[in-house]
Amino acid sequence: ETEATPQDALPKVSSVLPPAQRPGSADRITFETFREFTNTCRVRRLQQRYEEIAATAKSNDMSIDDVIAELGYKDFHHLNKECDQFPVSTPPVELAELGSGFVLYFQFLKFLGLMLVVLFACGLPAMSIYAGEESIATWQSQNWERSGWFKKRDTCECLGDNQGFHGPVGGVQNESYGTTCGTWDLELCRAKPPPWTPARWCCASWCFSDPSCPVGSSTQVRGSPSLANRHYVGLVRAVSRCPQPNASTLPLECKIWADQAFDEGGVYHA
Repeated sequence: ETEATPQDALPKVSSVLPPAQRPGSADRITFETFREFTNTCRVRRLQQRYEEIAATAKSNDMSIDDVIAELGYKDFHHLNKECDQFPVSTPPVELAELGSGFVLYFQFLKFLGLMLVVLFACGLPAMSIYAGEESIATWQSQNWERSGWFKKRDTCECLGDNQGFHGPVGGVQNESYGTTCGTWDLELCRAKPPPWTPARWCCASWCFSDPSCPVGSSTQVRGSPSLANRHYVGLVRAVSRCPQPNASTLPLECKIWADQAFDEGGVYHA
């Protein structure tokens, strides 16, 4: 004969209801009926008590229902309601009678709680350092579209800002120097004598761009070394995104000068 299990003994809804409120009764089911059913179905410590009853029934050659009746319980759900519920402090391993998933779930919650405490403790030094800082103004004034935060941003586009650099020493200081595309160095290269050795880069149209803009020979326009992006005062002297002037409109010097790349080392600036 197969021994009954706690699952086999679980009450059906109709068995929980008072006789007058079972299906087929003339009386209607009330709110108290659902309250009673909810109380009956609460999760309780049942396994140990049920195993004791099953052992008693086996040793005395009795049915489990007979043992439950002798113990003074009307039926199984009456026994179930008399068992204690799991307290909040129950170790997860003691929930094994509900299924292994309950144990793993609450062990996982304990792990997450521990990690939260550890990460919070690791962040305390940084929070203490930055607690006295005021950086809201910096965030509001930052141009995020020009500082590398947008993936599709063209890093070689004109910044519209020269960071206070108004031109090299020996030339006319211009507050707009390098903020937009233009031949900013042409007049200074044509000065007598020029402050540096002029070359065809003097005739290039350029503007200041982000330091992350590519530089070097790979950025040459029309294969000309003078039309390449180069580093300049912490930014990039970007030629690749500026339309170049028509050769017929340039002064004669631009055709005579050597086709050399801009060299910041040969430019005198503060």
